[in-house]
Amino acid sequence: MNKARKNARRRRYRLLRNMTTPAFRLAKNVQEKLRLYESTNALLMHNFGRRVDTMLRSKELYGEDGVILLGEYLGFNHRDYLLKLLDFVQAFSRKYVERTVGLAFDNDRYLTLEHFLEIAGIESEGDRRELMGRTLSDGLSPGQLRRDMRMLRTQRREPPSAHQRNLILPTRKSRKSKLPSPEERSAIFDKMSPKTRRIAERFDRKFKIVNRGKALVFYDVGKLISLAVVREATYGSDAIERIGALMRHPGGKTNLYTWRNLSCEYTRDEVEDEATTPMANGLSISVDHLTKAMSAKTGTRKFLARAREECLTPEELGQIIRPRS
Repeated sequence: MNKARKNARRRRYRLLRNMTTPAFRLAKNVQEKLRLYESTNALLMHNFGRRVDTMLRSKELYGEDGVILLGEYLGFNHRDYLLKLLDFVQAFSRKYVERTVGLAFDNDRYLTLEHFLEIAGIESEGDRRELMGRTLSDGLSPGQLRRDMRMLRTQRREPPSAHQRNLILPTRKSRKSKLPSPEERSAIFDKMSPKTRRIAERFDRKFKIVNRGKALVFYDVGKLISLAVVREATYGSDAIERIGALMRHPGGKTNLYTWRNLSCEYTRDEVEDEATTPMANGLSISVDHLTKAMSAKTGTRKFLARAREECLTPEELGQIIRPRS
């Protein structure tokens, strides 16, 4: 472990030293909710990646453009993410992911889908093991792991992963940062083979369930953080900073405040309603849409209605709100 990481760990321990017992228990409760979501999400994406891999190996059944059509239909706008999922399923078995995702290490941080996606980009199994061991022993965040991986590739001059090098996906490019309109999504579905359609419908249902769960988990976490702020005498004046230090969740205190604001802006029923009411094209409003809409001084619900009607991504919604707020 390098000197900077040792110093960061010392600062963390100083924050935790005088943490109140209620704040510690609240942080553990928050962490468990997030860990369960991460485990569910990682296993779902592994299943999806395996299906994509199968489709690419059986193009006569699923069509030459089957994977690209599936990605566009489900709202995956970047081909690179599909390539990452292919590396993920090639590098790690489902049994291994099920056993290790959400695994606590370095006292409190836990493995997430982001960790797996980064490590899967290394082609050599030995190097993947080395990085996984370093992640567990040093308690690396996905960002720190990304930097270490870049250094490893530079030092050893590793080639891109097998899927990226061989370019086994069709060369037709997907739109970037843009969701299909209702007409476009319907046309995409019509172009699919019958087998691809069944896969698209099945994963569309699964992703909607996970999307709803994610929104409610973040809302519930925000409620717990609000409780810590309101009951300062019980949890301490700097409870959020200390809880963030204990959790070590990617995004840190920024995410904790964002989720707290989410729970203040909406009721739980509103969050569930927004997450389960589809956009005009059938895709879901995500928790990122909800947090982007909060940046508007007024008319939050109107912006969400517009996003639903025009099938906007969270980024597009943010660009619309910014000049008007």
